[in-house]
Amino acid sequence: MRDTDVILIGGGVVGCATADALARRGASVVLLEKGDDVAVGASRANSGIVHAGYDCEPNTLKARFNRRGNEMMWTLARELGVPNKKCGSLVAAPEGGEEGLRVLLGKAEKNGVRAEIVSRERALEIEPNLSDDVRFCLYAPEAGVISPYKLTIKLAERAVLNGAAVVTEAAVEKISQTDGKYVLSTPKGDLKCRFVVNCAGAGAEKVNVLAGAECFETVFRRGDYFVLDSTEGDNVSTVIFPLPTAAGKGILVAPTADGNVIYGPTSVPVNGADTAVASDALDEIRRAVPLTYRRPAFNKCIRVYAGVRAIVGDDFIVRESDVRPGFFTVAGICSPGLTAAPAIAEYVAGLIVSVLIIFMGFELARSSIEKIISPEATIFSYAAMGVLIAAILVKLWLFYFNRKIAKRINSASIAATSMDSLTDVIATAVVLAALIGGQYTDFPIDGVAGVIVAIFIFRSGWGAVKSTQAPLLGRPMSK
Repeated sequence: MRDTDVILIGGGVVGCATADALARRGASVVLLEKGDDVAVGASRANSGIVHAGYDCEPNTLKARFNRRGNEMMWTLARELGVPNKKCGSLVAAPEGGEEGLRVLLGKAEKNGVRAEIVSRERALEIEPNLSDDVRFCLYAPEAGVISPYKLTIKLAERAVLNGAAVVTEAAVEKISQTDGKYVLSTPKGDLKCRFVVNCAGAGAEKVNVLAGAECFETVFRRGDYFVLDSTEGDNVSTVIFPLPTAAGKGILVAPTADGNVIYGPTSVPVNGADTAVASDALDEIRRAVPLTYRRPAFNKCIRVYAGVRAIVGDDFIVRESDVRPGFFTVAGICSPGLTAAPAIAEYVAGLIVSVLIIFMGFELARSSIEKIISPEATIFSYAAMGVLIAAILVKLWLFYFNRKIAKRINSASIAATSMDSLTDVIATAVVLAALIGGQYTDFPIDGVAGVIVAIFIFRSGWGAVKSTQAPLLGRPMSK
């Protein structure tokens, strides 16, 4: 049975981003996907919008992950070579719609998002083809578009290059626990791990039931789209939203990262992952587009499609289970889930790496106490001493390198990785000191020093947990 640090369930953008984040930080990772490839669900069939974050309710996970995800997305797209356009977005309002824009602007200010209300004249400079009915707009320059399925595939590829395994056609059939670890049964065999991250999207509710974790109810809404020929791409300069409603952000007009244009989505309640496009939904799009865009070109449609978003309450669920330690639920990642994905991955990966540091402290404490109780003679070797010194230098370089990168991109998970390297330096230095000092005394110096280092590692691991949460969320998620 394969044994690994972390198993991720679900090969959508959140699952692949988390696999990438963990693999780059040295964790052993297996990602399980029930389909025949990654990006076969909602991560393939969505708008591909990188949302600015002005419409999220302040102090929610959506708001926090959206803001951080937007900050990360453009660098990530450049690193991975994923098509994208930072083209901004407009929320178009007719006469009398200014109050709705002011509400959005107030949320933007609370969420730390750049946005401004602009006149029709200024809006036309940004998007010349606005409808004649549009009088004012909310402009958010940090928004844009990206290829969602190419992003997901590239994240999975980089995760594999860094040691992760991606197993397709591996639906999880059973989750049990043995010897303090989880055992997951799939058609491809059983796997054992210390941590499970449920990123199963539309299937997340069922996975939680299998694990005996917290239950929640999922609501499904289908979004239908028109895709227009690339010849229409030059006519749409930015993402155009109507004023949002209780059903969602509304039917938009947007360029795609691949040079096409999309109209949509609708928001139709469905039972389960039903992605069959409906004619009445397409008629709804035909009626809505002219309200914000004056050059509808339905005659240039090259295809229609639909995706289903899984909604769990009013906010994302991103947390460790209270009843199943080591089991993380990442569910209800509807809009702005694509934008939030890198930030969710950073948070979950940083938290798991921090806990792994604490586990390392426990192991060191246990072995050190055993050495104090049953001391053994230290065998000195110049070769061993040379290896230990080399390991200290390498780990010290990794500490400074990761700390520098973490500060540059404001990454809590990479900061946690740097602390992991530092604890390795200290632990190895203690081994070196014990190797040398053991030649001159029978006192169990290696055991005592090991306990002291273990205490330091506990402190560092707990600090890493807090640093992972605080910059992004402002407070622990359980509060």
